[in-house]
Amino acid sequence: RIKIAPVTLYAQVALCVLFVLIFLITRERVDPPQRQIHRYLQHVESGPATVIMNERCGAELIYWSYISIGLGFLMFPSAAVLAFQSRNVKSEFNESKSLGLLVYTQFVFFCFG
Repeated sequence: RIKIAPVTLYAQVALCVLFVLIFLITRERVDPPQRQIHRYLQHVESGPATVIMNERCGAELIYWSYISIGLGFLMFPSAAVLAFQSRNVKSEFNESKSLGLLVYTQFVFFCFG
């Protein structure tokens, strides 16, 4: 049986939150999101050309997205391990089914979204 002190659990959660918070603050300070407008000219064979405008808010540097994706992939196995470890807990406290479903759903949205 594994016993985890509440203080240890709170410290681990606080450490994860602090890590993500530091990443978000660093991203905001180093490369703040800016309005980006991309215009494309669509040629039509019979008629005038159309200008298509694509507007979004994003960072200039692409590696911030890669770091965010990497953090997501680090969190998925952690949640899967937690769901696996909590599968034999009493039914009043067992959240492994909902946690497993959450991990699966997030993974699908992460891959295809």
